Amino acid sequence: MKGDLKEKIQCLEKKLAGLKKDFGWENKRKEVKGLEDEMRSPDFWQKKERASEAGRKAARLKKEIEPLEELEKEIKELKSLADLAEKEEESGEISREIAKLEKKIAEKSKEIFLGGRYDKNSAILTRSEEHTSELQSH
Repeated sequence: MKGDLKEKIQCLEKKLAGLKKDFGWENKRKEVKGLEDEMRSPDFWQKKERASEAGRKAARLKKEIEPLEELEKEIKELKSLADLAEKEEESGEISREIAKLEKKIAEKSKEIFLGGRYDKNSAILTRSEEHTSELQSH
């Protein structure tokens, strides 16, 4: 059972690594670091428009990358628990946690792949009565 758990956790690690790569996680993380370094410079805040823009961008990027960092942390914790698990009931609990993480990764994957550069903008959906009645008659 212990080997099976480790295989499942390795599978989660691979899924997350692929997701991070597809998401551009490393580049976004580097961009956040660069923006934070820029914001620490003494003269940075003198250009208020640029400072405001950089602050908003850094906050948005952090909000995007933090869920993947949290998933990575949860996988590491599960890996440690799997190493310590000796009893069947402990393995069952870890299996349930693995299933939860698989679901979280799948949800995040869908969110990333359905999101896009315009995703942060609002959308307005309208429907015409004529089109609606046409669909209902079929």
